[in-house]
Amino acid sequence: ADVIKEFGVLPEVECMPSQINQVVMNLAVNAAHAMGEQRGKITVRTGTAGENVWIEVADTGSGIPEDIRQKIFDPFFTT
Repeated sequence: ADVIKEFGVLPEVECMPSQINQVVMNLAVNAAHAMGEQRGKITVRTGTAGENVWIEVADTGSGIPEDIRQKIFDPFFTT
């Protein structure tokens, strides 16, 4: 997949950078695997909303099938 970076100007944030890195990396890897053979795009965006900072990861994959969406937050759920 092609990775598109759209980073906003962010203030310093108190966080655990390694944990943020792990979350974003897992989302990107999962998105790339879900695309299969078709080449797609993964877009990582950052920005602010008032005093809050946000990170968004989007992809051009087919998405999660409706019949399993309710399970995605179950511990150890996988497809």
